[in-house]
Amino acid sequence: MQTVDLAPNLTPLWLRRALWCGVVILVLIGVAMAIARAVFLDDWGTQLEPFRQQLLSALQRNDPFWAERPEELRRFDGRFAAHPLLTLLHVLPGGILLTLAPFQFSRRIRSRHIQFHRWSGRVLIVTTFVVV
Repeated sequence: MQTVDLAPNLTPLWLRRALWCGVVILVLIGVAMAIARAVFLDDWGTQLEPFRQQLLSALQRNDPFWAERPEELRRFDGRFAAHPLLTLLHVLPGGILLTLAPFQFSRRIRSRHIQFHRWSGRVLIVTTFVVV
């Protein structure tokens, strides 16, 4: 039996590919940050600071609050370090959520792998409640 697509995709292919590339990049950044926070519970901001300074230098920008930055990082990282279990219960399911969520919007996965689509949707619902 032949099916008719009642909602043809009118978005140009180049735009869809560009959007998916953007989604993949953002997911990779989010998952990397979730893993990094899980590994460096008490000092991830401090670990990241030299790279931030290099980026600011490369962009020829100055941080007007550079003198207050170490104290701010200590307070920021201290909140995560004070509650390691809550931090892990937030960032690990958050990484799972970031990984699985884009697959829910893939037409190909919905049509060809319906079981995976349904299973990952259920996992997303559970992880959303855990993360929030």
